[in-house]
Amino acid sequence: PEIVFSVNGKPEASLKCGSYKGVVKGVEASEFPTIPVFDFSDGVSLDANILKEMILKTAFAASMDDSRPVLTGVLLNIDGKSVSMVATDGFRLAICKAELPVALGKKQLNIPASTLKEVVRILGATKASQITLCLPATGSQLAMRCENVQIVSQLIDGKFPDYQAILPKGYKTRTVIGAVDLLKACKQAGIIAREGSNVVRFHLKPGIDQTGKVQLLSESDETGASEIELDATVEGQELEIGFNVKFLQDGLEAISTRNVVIEINAHNTPAIIRSADREAPPLGEEEGFLYVLMPMHIDGK
Repeated sequence: PEIVFSVNGKPEASLKCGSYKGVVKGVEASEFPTIPVFDFSDGVSLDANILKEMILKTAFAASMDDSRPVLTGVLLNIDGKSVSMVATDGFRLAICKAELPVALGKKQLNIPASTLKEVVRILGATKASQITLCLPATGSQLAMRCENVQIVSQLIDGKFPDYQAILPKGYKTRTVIGAVDLLKACKQAGIIAREGSNVVRFHLKPGIDQTGKVQLLSESDETGASEIELDATVEGQELEIGFNVKFLQDGLEAISTRNVVIEINAHNTPAIIRSADREAPPLGEEEGFLYVLMPMHIDGK
């Protein structure tokens, strides 16, 4: 049966379908926010797949805590032909960089992560190949358009943390390990760890001729303990360090290469996690994905 909607001048709609009758209350149309008009002729067009990938590799690391609004967003940084997205919740940091076909000057915008997650959903539904961004010269709103869908979002005020300052300089222990194997081990260790503090102890043990082992140890007073050992290439000093295994898992899921590199200075310093598909330029400068994870306290450390 068909559904009949009707209005009678009041802020309500009447519905009728077969033997059913109903009324849905609304509000006066004049109370609906004014939709701003944007000039997309001067907008910036980006490859939709690249933008979608950058969002998926960063937005998950944004904070869910509204008490620090600046961390609930993703920093979009355009500098000439370079574009990057950065997100952090204070415990981890995700950076994704790409190159643009043309230079676009300089612009920094802090976009709510919730908005960007909605953009990903819309891009998946529309199958758009391009998305156009109308970047504000002044003001606090950003507009995006893909096919016949337009998204307008408030930007987040406040100074985004100087994330470059926390990127580790060099390392004392470097581990190259299979991404799929490590991700699987994290999920296994997480079964025990999630019943406690979600912390897994990682024991990085160098071997002979660039061989080595990585042990994942987790325990809980309620459920027991687990130990997983993986083959890896471990260079430098032997090290024990604790990580929030869910946060590590999130970072690994953003890496699509066969192997990952983990670089660490000490048990109480951040770890750099990135793909191992090629020789890396100086830390924090390469195009692609970079993940920084703060360590967790473990007994004896």
